[in-house]
Amino acid sequence: MRFLVGSICILLSFNAFAQKKVVIEKFTNFLCGACPNASLIINDIVTENPDVIWVSHYKPVTFEANPLMNAQSAILWSDFNLPGQPLAVINRTPVNNQLLLGSGAWSNTIQSELELPEQAELNVVDVAYDIDSRILSFNAEASFMNTVPKGEYRMTAMIVQDSVWGHKQHSYYNNVAGHPLEGLGDIIWAYPHRNVVRAILDEPWGNTDIIPENPQVGTIYSHDFSYQFPEGHKPENSFILVMISDHNENSIQDRLVLDAHTTKLKDLELSFTSSNTDHQLLNEVKISPNPSSDIINIELPIKSNFIKVISSEGALIFERKMNSKIATIELEQLEEEGLYFLVFEMNGQTYSRPFMKLN
Repeated sequence: MRFLVGSICILLSFNAFAQKKVVIEKFTNFLCGACPNASLIINDIVTENPDVIWVSHYKPVTFEANPLMNAQSAILWSDFNLPGQPLAVINRTPVNNQLLLGSGAWSNTIQSELELPEQAELNVVDVAYDIDSRILSFNAEASFMNTVPKGEYRMTAMIVQDSVWGHKQHSYYNNVAGHPLEGLGDIIWAYPHRNVVRAILDEPWGNTDIIPENPQVGTIYSHDFSYQFPEGHKPENSFILVMISDHNENSIQDRLVLDAHTTKLKDLELSFTSSNTDHQLLNEVKISPNPSSDIINIELPIKSNFIKVISSEGALIFERKMNSKIATIELEQLEEEGLYFLVFEMNGQTYSRPFMKLN
């Protein structure tokens, strides 16, 4: 089942005063107690500046599973050699020879970047999403607005999901009087992880085969991308980020982002569920208590022939024949706390719902 949106086009403008977009890439970690406050700071900046694009790269944690990370962002973490978090890079531009900036430098650096002229026009067209395969496909276009020096120009495409729920977040602000995070716990379970980078398509530092060394003003350079959303990820809460960078392979300090563009999937005429009936059935699925440390009770609107529990990494924990509308699952067989997915069948279609296991 394929739903296609015709080219979603924005006329290219060669106005030298067009507004440049600024990308702030936050490097974060669900074990970082200072990171929730940093997200509040960025959120205020983005609210005041709609031309600022915020994405979050989550750290690979070797001693505890981190379902928010992806392999490509892990490479950026390694290449940037981050000493801690929360830190951010802004258009990957050094400030006083420093790429990684603390929160105190974010606002002024972003304002400086916003004052620079736009150099490239970016667009996303021919967006399609296949419900059955969960594959998103699109074409990214880039056109330079001004003559640029000979160089290695790269196009990067990211899939970013906003407000990812179901994963814990440590916080230092539970006992800080008057703070927005006061009273939410030293570990916040009901936490919306913002603008999580789910994947960087093709190459972590961008595709080298799209734009020539001497790009011509007004010429459109394009590339087709595709991405399969894993079970449990929400395309309706996701957006595509495309950006152009001037890449120096020999210096990480010289990989500047020239401009960027976002396309929110929810703004397009795409369908993410098979039918309104299916959506209504999913709304009637009950899992309680959730989260839980010992058992969960499942109640479905219609019977399912099976029930499965899948880890956040996609591993099958167990499968059971059901042939009923209700079931109880004992969680002692789940060794680790965290996010899991309950998979079941209704009307011949397979669905999943998340639940949290606590220790």
